[in-house]
Amino acid sequence: MDFIKQDIFNSIEKYFELTVTADRQIKLGYKNLKWEINTSGENLFVKQYHKERYPEHLMTGLEASLHTQAKLWELHHPVPRPYSFKGQFIIRSTGDERFIVTEKCSGENLVPGTANEAQMYSLGRAVGRLHAALDMLLPASNDLHWNIRSKESMIEDWKKRWKEAERAGCEETLTHLQEQFSILEQNEPDQFATCEVGWSHWDLFVDNILFEGNEVSAILDFDRLNVVYKDFDIARPILSGCMSNQLLDVKSALAFVNGFREYQPLTIDRLIRALKLNWWREAEWLSVPKPGRSTVLTRFNEENRWIASNWHRLDEILTEK
Repeated sequence: MDFIKQDIFNSIEKYFELTVTADRQIKLGYKNLKWEINTSGENLFVKQYHKERYPEHLMTGLEASLHTQAKLWELHHPVPRPYSFKGQFIIRSTGDERFIVTEKCSGENLVPGTANEAQMYSLGRAVGRLHAALDMLLPASNDLHWNIRSKESMIEDWKKRWKEAERAGCEETLTHLQEQFSILEQNEPDQFATCEVGWSHWDLFVDNILFEGNEVSAILDFDRLNVVYKDFDIARPILSGCMSNQLLDVKSALAFVNGFREYQPLTIDRLIRALKLNWWREAEWLSVPKPGRSTVLTRFNEENRWIASNWHRLDEILTEK
């Protein structure tokens, strides 16, 4: 790791004619290395793309995402400005490491489940405006990057996880899987047929959002920007920001809805459908806990369990007063 860091920092100094004076490693995310660096110019954020997690064939899509991020920055969206070298945002070090350099944004990450009403209202506005801008900037497409799994496929995957939990004698997982199977039995994926398809951030949880006080100061990490169901960008931030200890802060969740509505329509029926779509997407992650399981995956499983436990009450819980 030290060799990779030095290779990248030397390349930054050479390419941008800067001197790196201090650095702090950011230990968030999976495999990719990240740093905040102080330089003789401005303070910057640096991210290296791990060659196993991001093989070469993904670089074209990442480059396109960074070009979109640059356009969003030009339109004064709260996103970090990416810097290019020789016209490319994905930069190659002298040792052939792939990395990006962006401005370092001010603000702090929230602890999951702690967002207040004002923060969620600001986030809803930012996401609604983001969706409106993506619709304008990028060509319309129905070529889904991820599609909904069939009920049969979901049940086959469920059986594997059930057998694993039985072998491990993990009663807690078995209980949650029983609840999961009940939902699979009673539901069909065609309930998501009317979900809107379009360009979406697709990774809007609290690790990728910075706040200054009650205002969103930055939406980070556009690596997953793609054509998916736009409802993911509604359900994911609400779950991440508003759910704590298996309780949803409904006032904060509805504050997000009100903020989003300033730029895009959002009914409560759509919100409920978005939460159920998120459950369908992430149900496969509920399994016997493994050593070293990330805190992010653990959190996603908690959110998934909350949706399952309240599947038949979501309309009652989210009724606007």
